[in-house]
Amino acid sequence: LGALPPPRMAGRWSRLVASRSVAMLRSFSTRGAGRRPLGAASRLFVSGGVAAGAAGVASLLVFAEEKVPAPPAVIEQKAHVPASEVSEPATPAPAGPAEPSKGDSKQEGQEAGGDVGGKDAAAVVETESKEKDPNAIVDISKLQVYDRNWDGRAPKEGEPKPKASRFLILVRHGHYLDTKKTDAERILTSTGRQQARVVARRIADMPWEVSKVIVSDMARAQETFDIIMQSLPEETPTTVMPGLREGRPCQPIPASRSGLYKQSTVDRDGLRIDEAYRDLFHRASPDQEKDSHEVVVCHANVIRYYVCKALQVPTEAWLRIGLPHCSYTVIEIKPSGLVSVRGMGDTHYLPPHLVTYS
Repeated sequence: LGALPPPRMAGRWSRLVASRSVAMLRSFSTRGAGRRPLGAASRLFVSGGVAAGAAGVASLLVFAEEKVPAPPAVIEQKAHVPASEVSEPATPAPAGPAEPSKGDSKQEGQEAGGDVGGKDAAAVVETESKEKDPNAIVDISKLQVYDRNWDGRAPKEGEPKPKASRFLILVRHGHYLDTKKTDAERILTSTGRQQARVVARRIADMPWEVSKVIVSDMARAQETFDIIMQSLPEETPTTVMPGLREGRPCQPIPASRSGLYKQSTVDRDGLRIDEAYRDLFHRASPDQEKDSHEVVVCHANVIRYYVCKALQVPTEAWLRIGLPHCSYTVIEIKPSGLVSVRGMGDTHYLPPHLVTYS
């Protein structure tokens, strides 16, 4: 250890740290007072480590005290100056506010969030930095516009206005033999007849009087209608409406498992179902004094399509709605023309074993 050459001349602090390092490492050359000193091989190993450590510390301190060139990234940034902007040092200007250089202007522009002259970018930053008004209302300019005169019966100025609501109770027929081919064979099963009797009692127990019962002319709807009428007064008006027959009112999105419909089928069924819709869905006339409640016995596709159409939502969503057999859907048409669904696919009156879909 005594033969260790002194560190390079690297300043007072470098020499001091190096010498202290040598002294500290030398203290480990023995195992302490009263103990056997290290062997020759051990002293050689320690001396080599001391020499390497001291030389490394001294070199680092020398590098820290010497003037080291700027990192390459800084050099490249400083060197990236157009030749046209490089000029000889000018004589000192008179005292006064200093004019900003082109480089300073560019730097200030970048710090502001955009290039020099980027007023649009600065405006965006300024706009985003503003806090939103907590009292601002929703902008509905891009939302769907609700057609309040959807039935073409909105009263004009000076004309009498409706004062009563119309309630349509849309009842799906009961469970039927859907594997049969003809309509006459697709009659209610024993489950379907039980369902019809339960919904008939439910309608009869309603706190309002049934104004009219309207029914499709298909066999399963007719049979359900007959059972319902057994629970209603004989004088209850009834109407058969062929336009309510089951069909494909429009192409659903997404398509069903059977794929896309034929355009001719949609044109035929859609026209018929839409005509029945116009006959059923409209606000009350001005001479109607009290609310009316009309029961409509028909089919799942028709009811689902009518719900979407009445609410002015995309009608191609009708297949996403499920309706159990002998469930009922209540739609209210208010005097103002506003339509609301008061209940949909209700089956709370059916016992669990009578709730079926297909």
